[in-house]
Parts: sequence; structure tokens; C-alpha cells
Amino acid sequence: MNKLARILLVEDDEDDYVLTSEALQLLDSYQFEILWVTSPQQASEKLSQNDVDICLLDNQLGAKSGLAVLKDAQQRGCLTPIIMLTGQTDATLDKSALDAGAVDYLNKQEITTERFARAIRYALARNDVAKERLERLKAQTQNRAKDRF
Repeated sequence: MNKLARILLVEDDEDDYVLTSEALQLLDSYQFEILWVTSPQQASEKLSQNDVDICLLDNQLGAKSGLAVLKDAQQRGCLTPIIMLTGQTDATLDKSALDAGAVDYLNKQEITTERFARAIRYALARNDVAKERLERLKAQTQNRAKDRF
């Protein structure tokens, strides 16, 4: 049985949404629930809730850049691994995205490649490790509180 993963797909182009969704459905080991938003405001709101396993964030969302959304999410305490997607190759933007907290940066032409699949698996594994760490910290805190009581 495949593991369920919730993905926030921030994409303002319906064709790119369809292509990305189809590529995700082809990945083994996971069944994806895709939450699709089209605006920077919707993306920021959803990311601040920290209730998705991974975010695929388009770099260009109308007049606002995905990089601005990424920085906003980081400032709001977003714990969700974010992969930036772009239509062009740009080493400077790649570095800026990674410096701002993205876990990866992919050209949209790579969506059907093994690199895309590997980036998704890595981000989901990273999210699982972070969740396990938080659960362990919560349990330790509860145990300390019991000991003090």
C-alpha cells in the first residue's frame, strides 16, 4: 500500500498544474493528495498552517515571485519542505532559493525525470524525519513535566 502525502502545488498556469499532477501520480511508493492554489496570498496562508507534507512552488506567480512567497513562509515559521519550480535555468535564482530555505530548485522541464522523483522523495523523507524529531521532543518535554510534578 502506498503512503499518502499531501502536496501543496502553488502554480498559476493550469497546463503546468496538470503536467505536474500527472508526473506526481506516476511516482511509486506514494499516493498524493494535491492541494492546488494559484496566488501568492493563498500559498502564504496555506504554508503558515503547516499541514502539508511538501510544497511545490512556482517561481513566477503573476507580479510576485515565488522567492518572495518562500521568504514570507520562512518568516512565518513554515516547517514544510519547499521545492521551487521554474521555467528557466538560472544559477543565481537557484542559489537564492536554496539560501532562502528551499530544499531544492527544479526546472519544470525536469518534472518527468528521475531528478524530480528523487527531489520529491528526499523532501518527503526530510519531512518525516522532522516530524519524528518534533514528536520525540514533545515526548521528552512531557516526561520532564511529569518528573517535575
